[in-house]
Amino acid sequence: MHAAPAPLTRSSSSDSASSASPASSAGSSPPSPSSSASSPPSPSPSYALLDQMSAAGQSYLAPAAAGAGAGATDLRTLAPHDALRLLASGLVKMLDASRPVAPAHAPAASAELAIPAPDKHAQHALIARRFWCKSAPDIPIDVYLERIHHYCPISPAVYMATSLYIYRLCVVSRVITLTDLNVHRLLLAGLRVASKTLEDINHQQRRFAKVGGLSETELCRLEIGFLFLIDFDLHVSPHVLHAQADFLRAI
Repeated sequence: MHAAPAPLTRSSSSDSASSASPASSAGSSPPSPSSSASSPPSPSPSYALLDQMSAAGQSYLAPAAAGAGAGATDLRTLAPHDALRLLASGLVKMLDASRPVAPAHAPAASAELAIPAPDKHAQHALIARRFWCKSAPDIPIDVYLERIHHYCPISPAVYMATSLYIYRLCVVSRVITLTDLNVHRLLLAGLRVASKTLEDINHQQRRFAKVGGLSETELCRLEIGFLFLIDFDLHVSPHVLHAQADFLRAI
C-alpha cells in the first residue's frame, strides 16, 4: 500500500473554487502562493512561438496519426520517471511559448457567457474559467508531477496522452491559453482523464484529488470541463503516443 498523502493547502480559484497549492512529497509545508504578474497582455500579441511549436508537433504527430511508424521512443521501455520528466519539460516549454499572449488573470465572466448558448466558443470560454486560479501555486510542475507519481503511480502512456491532450488544447486549437494560473489544474484533470481512458485499474477519486490539492467535487468538475474542451476526442493510438514522446524529446 502507498503512504497516505499529506494534506494540502488550497488557495481560491477565479470561480470561488479551491485551487491546488500542493506540498512536495517530502512532507514540507507549502509556501504561500505567489501572485501572478500584474502587467497586462500586449494589445497585439505575437503567436510566433506557438505557431512554431504547432508546426513542429504536426511534423511528428501527423505521420504517426496516419500510421507511418512508431518513432524512436518505445513506451514499453520508457521509465515512468523519464515520462513524467518529458511531460514536465513539455509543459514548461508550452508555458514559455504562451507567455507573450497569456492574460495576467482569468478572463472576466460576461453576461453572454452566463447564458447557455449554442456558440461553442462562448461555452468553451466559460468552461475554461474553471481552471484558472487567482494566484499561481508556488510549486514547480516537475515537483507537482513527482508528488502525484509518488502517491498515485501511473503509466508512461498516461503521461504522454496527457501531454498530447494539453498540446491539442493550448497549442493546436488554442481553446485555452496555458499560464501559471491554470497549468496545475489542467495537468491534474488531464492526468485523471487519460488514466481513466487508458488504464483498466485507477486510483480512488478521493485519493487522487487529495494528492492534487483538490476536493473530489472540484476534480470531477475539472474532468468534465476538460472533456468538453477537448470535445471528448480521447482516442490515441500507440503510434501517436510514441511520436509524442519523440516530439517532447525534440523540442
